[in-house]
Amino acid sequence: MDDNRPKRRKSKDNPYTMFEENGKFYVAFKDGQGNENKVEVNNDVFSLFDDNELHDISQLNEFDRHIEHSEQSEVALYKKTMSDNIPFEDIIFSKIRNGRLKKMLVCLPPLQRERVILFYWKRFTCSEIAEIQGCTRQAVSLSIRRARKRLKEEILKKENI
Repeated sequence: MDDNRPKRRKSKDNPYTMFEENGKFYVAFKDGQGNENKVEVNNDVFSLFDDNELHDISQLNEFDRHIEHSEQSEVALYKKTMSDNIPFEDIIFSKIRNGRLKKMLVCLPPLQRERVILFYWKRFTCSEIAEIQGCTRQAVSLSIRRARKRLKEEILKKENI
């Protein structure tokens, strides 16, 4: 096969394969029984198939750029609409609590504090932290769990609960 055209992605609905071989143009497809068929076509027909394929690619690209592909449930749509409507007061209180929590980190040993900061504020995974610190993922995970327990105790003690 001496087809010099670039390889293109195809729509799943396009059953045709086009190619050029020895200066002749062909369209290949499977018939209803699954048998491969190859039909020689003239340049005009080949160009029409080529234009149709380019149009399909254009439509696929448009779909990829502008249409959300995930199926949306009622719950997911509700959460999406509600996430943008967080009351301003709740955002402020969250920021205040977050600041207090950061100040409470001093009660933790330095290694635990570093792991908590990397995990919650820098958004590293336990595996990434373990790689950075040269230890196991389990050690990091256990350390973070113990830090959370200690912080919870501190919060309860400060709030007199």
